Amino acid sequence: MATPAAKAAVKALRPIGGKQIFLPEHIIKMVRPKDNQPPNLATFSVPLTFNKFDIRDYLFHVYNVEVTAVRSFVNQRRLQKKFRIHAWYRPQAGKMMIAELVKPFVWPQLLGVTEREEFDYKQFYTMETEQDKMNDESDLRKWGRIKPRDLAVTQDVSLMRKQAKLFMEDPASWAFGGLRSTEKWREVEVDVKLDKKR
Repeated sequence: MATPAAKAAVKALRPIGGKQIFLPEHIIKMVRPKDNQPPNLATFSVPLTFNKFDIRDYLFHVYNVEVTAVRSFVNQRRLQKKFRIHAWYRPQAGKMMIAELVKPFVWPQLLGVTEREEFDYKQFYTMETEQDKMNDESDLRKWGRIKPRDLAVTQDVSLMRKQAKLFMEDPASWAFGGLRSTEKWREVEVDVKLDKKR
């Protein structure tokens, strides 16, 4: 007995793949689009072994979603250092695909802060904040680097901030070159007569 997807595949205008996959291990994630992305484009994170025909057949057979075109690109990851070895390496790249859908799909809007309280949003936010703090501390222990925002403010930095504040309060009293417009140039050095007999 044929399934509805199989019947629709027979009537499809373009050929539909019939590749059978048993016990699949691949993971396909739909990524929330950017604000300026039209609703007929859907972005997916797919394995590197996936091609355009695979994502088209997957969406058609599993979700009965028709796709007119697919664009794919590979995102290279940033260089990272291995723990304890301190050797640079590049993690495995990630593959993204943008499918052009026949029927547009609009993502639901994000819930407000008050509506998120029903889903333990505060607890998850606290956990995420603590996790970020632990990651920063572990990075500091591993690499011995302190972020500039965590450094103590020195005296010279505070004096520079005060001078910058004074300059911003009255910029009209300053001229090019760092001298006040009311002041005049004055000679600092005195002419010295040199002995020419040498």
